Formats: sequence, C-alpha cells, structure tokens
Amino acid sequence: MSAIAAHRLARRTVPVVVPFLVLAATGCGGATSGAPAAVASPVAVPLAESVVQVQRAVAKVWPRTGEIWPGVDFRPHVALILDGRDTGWLVSVDRGATPEKVDAARIAAAKAPVPDKDGYAFGTWEGRHLVSVQARALPDFRTGRPEYDRLTDAELLFGVATHELFHDAVQEGGPSGKTWKWPEAEGAADRAADSYPVDPDARLRRTLTLNSLVDAYRDPARRAEKLAAAAYWQHQWEKGAPDEARDFRRLDVSEGTARYFENTAESMAAADPAAFLRDKVYVPEAFYRPADRQSYVIGSAAGTLNTDPQWKRAVQSGTGDTPLSYLLKGVRPAPQTEPADVARAVRTGVHARNAELKPDLQPAVDGYRDTTGPLLLLPADAMTDGTDFPLSGHFSSPDLPAGAQLMRSFTGAFTLKSGGTLRLKDVTLLTGLPGLEEYAVLPLAVVKGQVVQTSGQVKGTGDRVSGAVGVRASDVTGRKALIAQ
Repeated sequence: MSAIAAHRLARRTVPVVVPFLVLAATGCGGATSGAPAAVASPVAVPLAESVVQVQRAVAKVWPRTGEIWPGVDFRPHVALILDGRDTGWLVSVDRGATPEKVDAARIAAAKAPVPDKDGYAFGTWEGRHLVSVQARALPDFRTGRPEYDRLTDAELLFGVATHELFHDAVQEGGPSGKTWKWPEAEGAADRAADSYPVDPDARLRRTLTLNSLVDAYRDPARRAEKLAAAAYWQHQWEKGAPDEARDFRRLDVSEGTARYFENTAESMAAADPAAFLRDKVYVPEAFYRPADRQSYVIGSAAGTLNTDPQWKRAVQSGTGDTPLSYLLKGVRPAPQTEPADVARAVRTGVHARNAELKPDLQPAVDGYRDTTGPLLLLPADAMTDGTDFPLSGHFSSPDLPAGAQLMRSFTGAFTLKSGGTLRLKDVTLLTGLPGLEEYAVLPLAVVKGQVVQTSGQVKGTGDRVSGAVGVRASDVTGRKALIAQ
C-alpha cells in the first residue's frame, strides 16, 4: 500500500461538502415495477427531541445487533451526539429512554473526540468504545445521498452512529482487534476511484443493477426474474469496465455491508420495519450517483435479498465474494433493454458531472502529460493538515499510468522536516504514480502564476499556493522533478 493510501485510511471520514436544500425523493416513473409514491421530506424537530429518539432506537436495537450480523454486540458501545457547540448527549443501551446531557468541560475531561468538518470520530468514554457524531454535519451527510432525504434527523443520526461503529468495531476490529479479511485482486488500486471522464455506461449499468434488486425486494413474486435482470446488468458492467469492477470489490464489501447493517438497524427501530425499508430505503433510482456511492446501496439491497446466512461469513473472510456476487451465484443472466427514462437521466447527470470536473481535473492531467514541465513531489508523511480525502473525490484516468489517481481540489498543508511549509487551496494532486507512491505530485503547470521557482526553493505567491519549501532537483522517468525536502 502506498504512503498516500495509508495516510488516507488513517484519516477515513465522511465527505465534506456544501449543504443543499433537502428535497423529497420520488420514484422512477415506470422505470421499474412497484415504483413508490413521493415521500415527503421529514418535518424538522429540535435536536434535543431527535436525540431522545436516537436513545430509544439505541436501547431497542443495539442489544439485538447479533440478529443483524452474527457475533456482533453493540451493548458495550457509547455514542456522543454533539450539538455543534462542544456540548452534547451520551446515548447507550444502559441509559434507557433518556440520553445524558454532557457539557464541554465533561467532554474535555473524558478526552472524547469532537469532530468538526469530519462528522464523526472514534474514541473512548470512561473505558467504553465511543463514536462521536457531529449533528451540525447532518446537511453534509445528506448531500448527494437522496436516500437520506427520506430520513428524519433522528433516523440519520442513529444510522450514522451504527454504520460507523460497524466499520470501526466490527470490520476493523475495534477493541477486539479481529479484523476482516478483504478481497484482493492482482493489479487492484489502493483506493477505488471513479473514472475521469466519468463513464456513463458504467454508471447506468450499476443503476440498473440496483433497480433490479429493488424490484426483487418490492415484488417478491418476481424475485427470480429481477435477479436474472440484476445478473445481466452486473455482467455488462464487469465486461465494460473490468478495472473498475476489480477495484470496487473491496468497497462493495466494506461499505455495502456497513450500509446493510445500518439500514437493517434503522428498520428494527421503526414501528413497521417492512414499510421503513420499502418507503425509505429500497427505492428505484433515475439519476447519476458516483461510483463509490453505488457500492453502498447495491451492497445493502443485495444483503437484504440474500437468504443464505452463510453470505455474511463469506464476505468477511476474504473469499472474493461481495454481497451481490454471493446473491447471484447460480443465477443465469437474462438479456435486458435499457429503460429510456433511466438511461436519459443517468447520462444527463454524467454529462453535467464531467463538465463540473473538467476545470479541476483536466489541468492536472495535461500538466502530467506535458513532460517539459516540472513535477513537485510532496512527501505524503509531510501532510500536516488538509482535506480528509472525501469519497467521490478520487479519479482514475486513461491518460494516466495504471494505478495513478487524481485527488480533486486538495486544501491543506505540507510541512517538511527542514521547517518549510507549503499551503494549497483547491489544488488537484496526483497520487499512486508508479515509482512515486510515497508522494503527492503537483505538476507546476497546474499552479502557473501562483509559484516562483528559484534555486533550491518553490515559493507560493498566489491565493491557491502560499508558503515555501526547499527542493532538490532530480530526474524522474526522463523529466524534471523537484523533491520537497
């Protein structure tokens, strides 16, 4: 694993994005059978009331988490719901129906993490495993996830706490230290990434895979027919985007199972679990969703449809199975035709996404391909502050070497052992370049007019680059490179 990838994993967080107006989600207009009626956006309630509902959900569901995943017991865990002012509430199984209000002094004394832009963090509270969830990040959690628009704040806070604890305390071992074995494939990238330009065929085929699974859930009488459709679209995706299919296998397991666990827990907290899943979770789609976020919803739907309980053991044991691949074992693909309305909506969304990405990503691609321009090599371990590597912020490109990725619009700093610091604002970097895996690479053409290069130093002079670092000139694969010292 490259140093950049290891650094990313150590700082795993939710996306940090701009809030947007919450809209009601609707069905897909004939794209699939059993399309749901429009679901009204939840009515806002005071945060304190929402936390009471979270506490009730925790008391009801966390003692039963072994029913969702064998061997999982969330009774020892604690969640801290923060109100954005460094105060909050403790929720846990042993607090009954009433969360415990805690002030900033008590949080500081317990040395509990207080996430800001990240949305959540892990720690301990009086010796118990803790997840802290920042309530003011709710708009960020919802951004780009229409399925979350259908949830109340309480449902979403409960779901986030449960989802992230599943990652930390189950998949990554948590206090037990027993980690999952992940699927491995030769040539797989350190991190799954969407392509740039975004491939409309790949995104459409994954959408149609999801919609087929949703149909199978919503109309059990047609389960066999719809699973055959899902198998077809999955096969078309694997055939048309083999590298993506290989690279996303781990994410399909890690995020697909975590979302399954989250959704199942949320349904168990609801008055009518089946109605919750039907109306708020498994709803057909007709829009563009980034590749990594498709892993969540496909994995959850496939997990719910799996009737063989051995699927859970398989996906956590590194067998190479994902929730979907296990579900589709022995299912013969049945040829399908693209629904015109879904295809049009997804392709339109991809076109808009590519137009949005081009100003940020294309200069980095062009700067790398122009071998007459120097590359600035910034050591990954010198990163002292910065964007927390959001999902949907990394991209592969056919114009870059295999394994290389674009890290979009990085904002942060690199502080070198020599004492120099270079601060970047909304600057796209390259990672995973062959032979340069220990570096974040900046083609200086990307920040033309923002830096001054002198003998032994690169100095920022603009609003996107500031500070200065010492550099050593070197030749890398036949082109000039400046290695920050």
